[in-house]
Amino acid sequence: MQVDSSKPQAAKKMSSFTAIPVIIASTLGTGITSMPLVVKSIGITYTIIFMAVIGLVTFHSIYALSYTSVMVQKEDVSYTSLAGYFSKALEKIVVVFMTFACLSTTFIFIQRLLSIIIYLVKQNDFMKFLLEDNPSANFSLRVGILFLLCMAYFFLFRLEDLASLTFFSHLSLASAVIFSLAMGFYGIKSPSADIGTSGERNFSLAFGSSIFALHCQSTFTGILSSIEDKSLPNLRFVTFFASMLAALLYGAVGCFGYWGLGDSMGLDSVLKLFIKDASPVLESLELRFGYLGGVLLPKIICSLFSLIFFSGIVFNMFPVIPIVQNMFSKTSDPLNAAAKPRKISRKAVSLIGCLFVFLSGFYQIGAIDQILAVVGSVVITPLSFIFPSLFIILSTKKFNLMKFIAITVAFVSSCAMVVLFYLEVMSLVESMNKSS
Repeated sequence: MQVDSSKPQAAKKMSSFTAIPVIIASTLGTGITSMPLVVKSIGITYTIIFMAVIGLVTFHSIYALSYTSVMVQKEDVSYTSLAGYFSKALEKIVVVFMTFACLSTTFIFIQRLLSIIIYLVKQNDFMKFLLEDNPSANFSLRVGILFLLCMAYFFLFRLEDLASLTFFSHLSLASAVIFSLAMGFYGIKSPSADIGTSGERNFSLAFGSSIFALHCQSTFTGILSSIEDKSLPNLRFVTFFASMLAALLYGAVGCFGYWGLGDSMGLDSVLKLFIKDASPVLESLELRFGYLGGVLLPKIICSLFSLIFFSGIVFNMFPVIPIVQNMFSKTSDPLNAAAKPRKISRKAVSLIGCLFVFLSGFYQIGAIDQILAVVGSVVITPLSFIFPSLFIILSTKKFNLMKFIAITVAFVSSCAMVVLFYLEVMSLVESMNKSS
């Protein structure tokens, strides 16, 4: 999740059929690794219903952005500037939610990145011997890795643009595709023997994880503005098929992954399972698929996603930096209204960002998947469903079908967010109490 605080750059026009896979590709990311957990939490039948509903609501939200842009006659407009068209207060609220979403995602990413790096370090027999049953050595290793990461981030956070990091965007898409193929391979070739052995249902965890994986992203405004035919019927066609195909893909990956891993995955995402010591899931995979499929492939997937988590922290912190600069800006000449405000240096804000990253990874959080579900429920839901619906409500005074649907989606999303947030927080507290 990234704050869309600047105007989108002019992009080349694309056809409708080109826009559909572009939108689908832009949704693929680290969230897809939690989809098998969603299926395990609520079952295959509920997952199919769940993803169909989320796909439809995501279609409504993406279409709402394009519909609102047409209504206000603004083509090349960002998510935040679209909110600012209706109200400066609404724009500030959107920026706050986006900033919190970016910081929350950064916290989750650094936790997962450190877990993967430490796991890979322990694959060396000598390092494993040094770290085994040695809390102080493990703590020193964690702090040392954090220090090295923050040194790299201090340089990367000072970049004025992210053009030099486009490689990581392509890597993220490639890794999501490889992960999807791996889950399909596991689930189709040799399904797990313990499918359906757990009768528990955790709808709040499934909802938050699903929303974190598939939702209306602020960057979609740039894609929609690049479509050649901006007529409302064509935009409906593009956004509907892109949303439903993305929902179908996520649901399929979740089902195949669950069939391949089984109920022994517990309440952990796939990546967390792949880095667990003495994981029954890994033992089962090695037994069924041998060294290549049960040992090497999980390590490759973890290594790829470690790079995505590393770059994802930069992508999420990058737009937060100018917001922090603006927060602490001062007028150079109070008596001159035309004087430009004096901003805090980017180097200083980058240092603050590195401190946030360091503190976020200083202590290992065991219930990181539950925290992800809370972020998905509370932060992503307003940005993906409530605010786009609010844009439609404010864009026209006439009460039509679109406005009725927008009011319904905003109301139902708000109620679901409150109820599921409460349930997930209770579940998170219970999980943390058990771990302590």
